[in-house]
Amino acid sequence: MTTLIRATQITPASTAVALESLDLRSLIERARTEPDAIVRDIPGSSDVRVIRRSPTVSAAIDLTASTLPDAKRTAADGSVRAALVPDLGTTAAKRISLSAAIASASAVIRAGATLLVQAPAVPVPSTGELAIGALRQQVAGLVNVSPLPLTEIADGTDAPVVTLASLLKRISAIFDGAPTFAASLTLTRRDQLNADFDLNAALSYAIASGIAQTVDRVLLQSLAAIPSNAVPSIDFGRFAAANVDAQQLRALVGPQHDNSGGLVTFRPDGQLVAGGVPAELTSQGSKVIVGQWAGAGVGLGREVTLNVTRAGKDGDVTIVALLELHPLVARKDWFQTIPVA
Repeated sequence: MTTLIRATQITPASTAVALESLDLRSLIERARTEPDAIVRDIPGSSDVRVIRRSPTVSAAIDLTASTLPDAKRTAADGSVRAALVPDLGTTAAKRISLSAAIASASAVIRAGATLLVQAPAVPVPSTGELAIGALRQQVAGLVNVSPLPLTEIADGTDAPVVTLASLLKRISAIFDGAPTFAASLTLTRRDQLNADFDLNAALSYAIASGIAQTVDRVLLQSLAAIPSNAVPSIDFGRFAAANVDAQQLRALVGPQHDNSGGLVTFRPDGQLVAGGVPAELTSQGSKVIVGQWAGAGVGLGREVTLNVTRAGKDGDVTIVALLELHPLVARKDWFQTIPVA
């Protein structure tokens, strides 16, 4: 499984910034203090009325340019004053990007699926005749390469014809029109004044872990549409016919699986297994899904948009986070679903 990069649609330049360059408290203060937006016209009517709306201040976070801060907040004497859990593998000496944290926190990515983060737009090459200021979006995808079918032939016989399309199966991550996922968070004035945690740090960890769970849920829901096996067991013969690498098989176990037959258990070495296949628990699926996860992935938009709006007169604000992502499944025959209870 390799990654396909190709140029497609034209998009405007991005204004997204790294999270550590974003002063969230300043953004909140702007939303709290800016005057109401006033709308005077009524669409489709000659009447005029004044509508006051709370102002919305927006910012975009670049997932690949942002790094997670240290999960621990220490005092001057070195003692830990507060800690964010889970720490997603970060320390003061080890800073990782938000996109890397999402990948490490996602069960499907750990199992072998690919996280395809939208690439930055690149300038359109100039022809020398006109000045071109547009940018072209780079679109990533999965390319499954099938084995070249070699067959024995007699002397003087033509070789069987094979087309490139039969060897390469492309699934592109097109972000134009991709599903949008959102969450709304209300921060009271007291929350904003709380000095026990860093607001940027807490939000960055919430975003990373929230996106990771959404990545799991979206891909697992897509794979759950594959018809379940007739009995609660793994059909290794079907995997063999699909050229699945047995060493890359992994299982994800949802909370509603049927374990009456003892499919899911622990090996003596403590490894959770499903039908002998290394497994992991997930809260985002229902069935037991087993497969070679390199045959699937999730396309993730490069930016998270934050819209901050004043909520009432007490200084409360509402933060709405939005991003785009969608599942990619290049080889459905590399996966099997086990019936739920």
